[in-house]
Parts: sequence; structure tokens; C-alpha cells
Amino acid sequence: MMIQLTRYTIVDKLHEGSESVIYRAIRDADQLPVVIKTPRSEYPTSRALANLQHEYSMLRALDLPGVIKALALESRGNSLALVLEDFGGQSLYKLAAQQPLGIEKTLQIAIAVADTLAILHAEPIVHKDLKPHDVLRRSPIC
Repeated sequence: MMIQLTRYTIVDKLHEGSESVIYRAIRDADQLPVVIKTPRSEYPTSRALANLQHEYSMLRALDLPGVIKALALESRGNSLALVLEDFGGQSLYKLAAQQPLGIEKTLQIAIAVADTLAILHAEPIVHKDLKPHDVLRRSPIC
């Protein structure tokens, strides 16, 4: 089931986790492609909402290479929706499922992820739940 969110047209569901759902969408006002993250529950806990607000605040304060930009935090009924930039990337999970990556591409991706984590840790920010769904690749793997 796709969500309804005023001012956005949902295009696709990218990922559904145990606590959140991530969609690709278009912002109606200017046709800007965006990614929207919402709590999975229609009636999320105050903790889930606080986590989304914290994520928004952290991302808004960062302007770092390799870190996605937060554009807005929208109200959605009893919930919130975190609106993020969409650069057209695919998750590492989907890329790996499509084709074998090979050792060279795997090492390139591992180095890029390690570089981004080093930049975050210098802030100091720790990403506690890094999964292949969280790593987006800007260009296709060849």
C-alpha cells in the first residue's frame, strides 16, 4: 500500500523495513525527485517520531560529501515524513541482487563507505544501523 502525502506524488516503494518505509516520489510544486521516509505504522510511537525528527535535524546540519540531504519534515496525519534528496541512486542491496559485483567493485564501494563513515565520525556522528539498504550508489555498477 502506497502512502498519501500532500504535495508529493509517490512513484515507487524502495524499501520496507521493520520500522520504516522508504518511497521514491516527485514534489508536485516543482517536479523535483525526492525520497520519502516514513514510520511503518500509521500510528507511530513517540519514540519513532522523535527518531525521525532527530534524523532530520542531524541531516539538515550536515553538508558532507556522501551524505544525503534532508529537504523537509512533513506532517502526515498522525505521523511524519522525512523528505530527502533523490539523486537517482540505487541501494547496494538492489545492486548486489541484480548482478555479482566482483572484487574490484566491492572494494571500491567498501572504500567509499569507509570514507563517508570517517567523515561522519569526525563530526562526531555514529551511524548505528548501517545496512546494504542504507548505502545508495550514485551511478550503476558496470
